[in-house]
Amino acid sequence: MIHFGGSRWCRWDLHIHTPESILNMQFSFENSEDCKRYNNNIWDKYIDELEAKGEKENISVVGITDYCSVDGYEKIIDYKQRGRVQNFDLILANVEFRILPVTSKDKAINLHCIFSDELTVAEIKRFLNELNYDYRNRKYKCNKEELIELGRAYNPDITSDKECYKEGVNQFKVDVENLKEVINKDERYKEKVFIVISNNSQDGASGLRDNSTGSTRQELYRNADFIFSGNEKCRNYFLGKSSDTIENIIRKCGSLKACIHGSDAHDFEKLFNPDMDRFCWIKAEPTFNGLRQILFEPESRVKIQKEEPEAQKNIYSIKRISIPSTNINQELSIRNVELQLNKNLVAIIGGKGSGKTAIIDIIANCYQEHDRSRQYNNKGKATKNNEDKNSFVQRIEKECPNLEVELEYIDKHSTFNKKITDNIFFQHGVIRYLPQGKIEEVAGNTELLHKIIQQLIFTNIQGKNNNEYTAYKNNEEKIVDINNGIISILGEIRVLLKESSSEILLEHERQLEIKKGELKDKETKLTIFSGQLSEEEEKVATEATEKLKDFDMEYENTIDYAEKCFSTLEHIKEWENLINAEICELNQAYFDSNLKQIPNIEFSNLIELINYNLSYASMRKEYFNEEKIKYSEVIKQFSGKQSERASLLKDRDNIKKAIHEIEEKISELHRKKREYISKVKELFAKYEELMLYYKSQKNSYDRIIELFKSIDTEILSSISFKAEVYFNENLFIELSEDVFDGRKIPDDFLEKTIKSIKDFLDDGDSFNYYQDKKTKEYLRRNKDLPDYYRWLTQDYFRLDTKVYFNGTELSKLSVGQKGAVILKLYLADGDYPIILDQPEDNLDNRFISNELIAAFRKAKEKRQIIIATHNANLVVNADAEQIVVADFINNSIAYTSGSIENNHIRKEVASLLEGGEEAFKQRENKYGFQ
Repeated sequence: MIHFGGSRWCRWDLHIHTPESILNMQFSFENSEDCKRYNNNIWDKYIDELEAKGEKENISVVGITDYCSVDGYEKIIDYKQRGRVQNFDLILANVEFRILPVTSKDKAINLHCIFSDELTVAEIKRFLNELNYDYRNRKYKCNKEELIELGRAYNPDITSDKECYKEGVNQFKVDVENLKEVINKDERYKEKVFIVISNNSQDGASGLRDNSTGSTRQELYRNADFIFSGNEKCRNYFLGKSSDTIENIIRKCGSLKACIHGSDAHDFEKLFNPDMDRFCWIKAEPTFNGLRQILFEPESRVKIQKEEPEAQKNIYSIKRISIPSTNINQELSIRNVELQLNKNLVAIIGGKGSGKTAIIDIIANCYQEHDRSRQYNNKGKATKNNEDKNSFVQRIEKECPNLEVELEYIDKHSTFNKKITDNIFFQHGVIRYLPQGKIEEVAGNTELLHKIIQQLIFTNIQGKNNNEYTAYKNNEEKIVDINNGIISILGEIRVLLKESSSEILLEHERQLEIKKGELKDKETKLTIFSGQLSEEEEKVATEATEKLKDFDMEYENTIDYAEKCFSTLEHIKEWENLINAEICELNQAYFDSNLKQIPNIEFSNLIELINYNLSYASMRKEYFNEEKIKYSEVIKQFSGKQSERASLLKDRDNIKKAIHEIEEKISELHRKKREYISKVKELFAKYEELMLYYKSQKNSYDRIIELFKSIDTEILSSISFKAEVYFNENLFIELSEDVFDGRKIPDDFLEKTIKSIKDFLDDGDSFNYYQDKKTKEYLRRNKDLPDYYRWLTQDYFRLDTKVYFNGTELSKLSVGQKGAVILKLYLADGDYPIILDQPEDNLDNRFISNELIAAFRKAKEKRQIIIATHNANLVVNADAEQIVVADFINNSIAYTSGSIENNHIRKEVASLLEGGEEAFKQRENKYGFQ
């Protein structure tokens, strides 16, 4: 049966003989039992074998071959009409002839005519009857009666009609000019007969080795549509990929030629079993017009090999889409959709408003990658942020939320269905969907373009050089760490600057001078008492004062120690709980009888010691407090002068203590000032390190790009890449406006700062950032130096990929050229399905022909492509395997499907697409075929 999923690889065996083949007929019964079983009817056995082996070998098309006759083909058709041989999609008649001159092996050359199944047996016999062979002044026609007469005339000694027939077939030589004349003079045979020349050295055209027959050999090739040969060297020669160029092959042979092959079966063992497993695979609908396609695509549409040529596709390529008949509103409905989709290039065509975009938008709506999470205004329209005016789903989802879709995938197990408003998506695979305008959007977004290119490059080099990729990723992680380090240093700088400000220093210095004045005052007053107290009174007063001071210090020390004990106990408890929790997890993960349970950790001895010391400290605190009280009472009992002197001594000591504390604070402020300066230096060293890692990452990326270039990237043949560290100068200037006062900042300040950064990125060994001693004066009133540092040391950098098309940088290309480049990048990226809605927008036909056709042809080898288009070149010359025609009839969207070789589909392409007929002519003339 014909498959409506478009062109597909099938096995064709166009050269199998039948029991009617008069020459070398070897079909026979195995034994008497076998003969009896079939009632001595070899044809019944032949049909059984044909069906069984055809089913086993999954043969789609057969060419029933006989010499100078279609008697075997006629019998096969009779069997088919009676319900047999239904497992074949197509059965064609192949008539084998002999032609002159003879080869170096003294054998006539084999020539075959393969007839369209649209011709009846009677019409083919009429065709054969037009062929003549001259022998002894008589013309013999190619029919059984006259071939018998020819045999008898050649060898009068032969008596039986069968032997005369065999001799007549053996002697009958077709004249190629006569053959071409018969084909061309009668409209019924035009484009209904293919001439195939054998290229075997024994009985094929390559057997004409003598230079004197060179022109004859070339003329045979020129008259042939195809070549019968399974030899790879032969195939390459006729494709212009061997000793002769394409141009020379076209000159010598008229066009590039496709090679086909068959089993040439004359017995049951050979049936569908060609030598060396040289199976013939043709990618087409199994029709005569499908066979015609190898005229125009002699390389990509036919292969001679054991395994099916279809490249392995992503298992989540879409096999089928189903949409039940649905009324969307009074003016729009969708007829039942049940489309088998080809896993190569599917082109959706149709007039404006026919529903081309509808089906691909419904498919895309099944994937997270196209989730728009829409919101609506009170009129039910999608809000601007997520509105897509070209989206069919968005236009109809409010009116018809229950529209259902089901997708089936080529893995033969996975399906997915949803209503278009369901917030669910296919989870096992992804797609790339480029709606209208997407390519133009990417062309204006260098950051997004860089991500696409990086993904493409890294995907293609996976496993090729893990060291280089690892180095690149390590640099990437290091850049993140450095940026975090810069943020941390900036925080420290702000704290240090705040804590060591000039105002705080001046205040501490003022307090120091005040305390020094107070100390001088106290010491002056103490000198007044010199000689006014007895030696004993002075000794007692001094001793009591010193003791009170000592016990006061010990009391404070004991309190500090006790607080540290309490803090340590808390930390021990927290740590104990944490460790024991982890030990518990380890014990619960018990999985082997040899493992031992881990006991919880115990800190009881340690806690006991700390508690003992805490108890002792508490006891000592009480003792020191009692001594403080005692000496305070002693001092209170002093005489007036003793009491006053003791108070002065205490005040003096307190002032000295305060002076020491202030001096320590001033010293700490100076230390912080020095640390601040050090941190600023560290900040710029870190910033220099950041730029160095970007430069290192650029070098690593350049090496990865070189590795990528060495990989087969035919899709990107005219595109090259170069790594670049991009400095976002616009953002740098924009953020400066928040930091600097525009009325104060010099005109060249930003320019010089930017130059210092760019110079280092280009070829600098060390970062000499532009400094201006008056920078602080240029700041806005509410900004300070940390704000300046934060602005200057932000990560304004990005690793970019410079893209060149035929040597010209992307930014200098026209809109159409940019679109072609970006589309090729998308086509080369990944093996998952890609869906494109009118990607040819903004592209002229010259660019499509020169740049995109080859890219589409190469891309479809590794991924499924579904494209809605109105460009005939993308459909015809990219050789779309399936064409889906969208139509809007009586307010209803409907889809029909077929391949490019289908006459109905071809008419639709020619009428619906601009330049359709011209595209077909371009395709047909591409390799010299006229």
